[in-house]
Amino acid sequence: IWLPEWSQQSSKFQKPVTSNEFHFAVIVITMLAYLSAFGFLYMPESDIAKWIFIGFLGSMVINAIFPHLIATVVMKKYAPGLLTGL
Repeated sequence: IWLPEWSQQSSKFQKPVTSNEFHFAVIVITMLAYLSAFGFLYMPESDIAKWIFIGFLGSMVINAIFPHLIATVVMKKYAPGLLTGL
């Protein structure tokens, strides 16, 4: 919700993100999360479904640590998404 406004601040770590780009990314990532979870839920014996689900979870952990936690520490102020990521 606040990321597009927050990202307009000058930073050497990232380029500005428009509201449309942010909302598109949130919708796509949310759809992928549901698809991977339902895929593993309905096909728990499938190694592919399991590894897609585990890979998605791993990418979410990495996403919480690198952009959000590190941005908060380096910039010495809250980076949107940190609390929900952790």
